[in-house]
Amino acid sequence: NSNSNNSNSNSSRGKASSRKEDRAGDDSPLLPPGRKSSKVPVESTKTKKSDLPKGTANNKEQEEEPDMDPLEYIPDEYRKHGVDTEPILYYMREKSDDDELDVLLEAAQNDVRLHQARIRAAASNDISLLAKYDFTRDPLYLSRQERKLGRVEAVELLTKEARTILRELDEDKKNLTPEERTQVKLARWQRALELYVYCPSEMSLDLLGLLEKLLDGTSEEQELSEVLSQASQMCSTLVDATHQSVRDTTDDAAQAEDSYMIR
Repeated sequence: NSNSNNSNSNSSRGKASSRKEDRAGDDSPLLPPGRKSSKVPVESTKTKKSDLPKGTANNKEQEEEPDMDPLEYIPDEYRKHGVDTEPILYYMREKSDDDELDVLLEAAQNDVRLHQARIRAAASNDISLLAKYDFTRDPLYLSRQERKLGRVEAVELLTKEARTILRELDEDKKNLTPEERTQVKLARWQRALELYVYCPSEMSLDLLGLLEKLLDGTSEEQELSEVLSQASQMCSTLVDATHQSVRDTTDDAAQAEDSYMIR
């Protein structure tokens, strides 16, 4: 009996020792019997580009830029992402907080110009643009500004003539041939349509009322077909103009945003 008890005791101590060794090989806390520990992989603490806050200049790429003249190379980011590339500072990195405000603003303006130059140089694969590009002389920029000025002047004129435009819709067109009457009606209706789109606050008619004015007094089928056909072209032209206006505004906003981020 004594030998049997000793054997059982040794067996118990062996099992306990085995369990301790198993626990020692496992960094997890004690688990219930029969349950295995599963180690959870530790996520890397390295910051990913996607985790960086938006709306700030891309400091990560700044640190990785080669030590070269910025006018002699185009960063890969601009070739990959084009206009969607976040600004990569160069001149601002060479300044310190001790510099005067006008010095910092000048450096920021140089980075604004360099950023726009890199976008254009990458798009056209012309590295010479890095040195000579000036966005204030860019034909695309100048075209946007010209269209913007034209729209502003057109809206001002429509606002000024709103009452006259609406009154002329109801005027009787006497002493005119049917063809002349149709052309006068369409010309006046086009002005009213532009007023409806660009100056809705000055418009007393809704779209249905505007269409009724177009068809008022048109009885012959041929005349009706001609009126609707030309009105359709006017609407298409106006849609194209407003689409271009949205694109111009988007491009101007993107350029202003880049400048704001740098400054």
